[in-house]
Amino acid sequence: MQPDSSSVEEVPAGEPGVAAPPGDGDTPDAAVLAVPTLTSVTPNSGPGTGGQAITINGTSLASAVAVNFGPTAAASFTVLSATMISATTPPGSGTVPVTVTTPEGTSNAVTYTYITESTVTTITPNVGPSAGGQTALITGTNLIGASSVHFGPTVVTPTVLSDTTLQVTTPPGDGLVPVSVTTPSGFTSPITYLFEGPQAIKVTIEVGGVKVTVELTPSELIALIWAL
Repeated sequence: MQPDSSSVEEVPAGEPGVAAPPGDGDTPDAAVLAVPTLTSVTPNSGPGTGGQAITINGTSLASAVAVNFGPTAAASFTVLSATMISATTPPGSGTVPVTVTTPEGTSNAVTYTYITESTVTTITPNVGPSAGGQTALITGTNLIGASSVHFGPTVVTPTVLSDTTLQVTTPPGDGLVPVSVTTPSGFTSPITYLFEGPQAIKVTIEVGGVKVTVELTPSELIALIWAL
């Protein structure tokens, strides 16, 4: 005698006692491991000597095991989140690709540019009046982008004539001072400039029938004339 099929209770797939067909049911898919992607590096330029702190932005960065600037590994790096890494640049030159490697693979590249270090070699003339106002030329290398010139503690703005020459007007100053230039690569090593005091003027005066020769600065001479 055949069983009455109408009396058999239908059990949904996945319920205990009934195997679910392949692909059915609530079984989750296997986790997809994503290769990291990069969107930016900030700042994207810095000194060729390295040592600059930068931030790398992107996705799937949490498991980063390496950060490279071209063929060179970052001096150090810290994973801040799945979308951000802080790193310290190694020494380098030119424009290089920056990549991040995780166990899932290596990211696309963003670029970082090393700025060649600037130098100054001469300032002409290298002696001038303490009152300032003298036009001087500073020569060196990689001076494009120079933003300021320091005469000791005093800062002036240069005129960039070329990659090797700046023109400045000296500020007031006193004595021998270091002169350095600020460029995108940082501060240059200093050269020196001498601020000279006013030239003394020899004046012969008669005091009590005796002629006496003295040296006076221009301001002292003017004061003496007014006093006579």
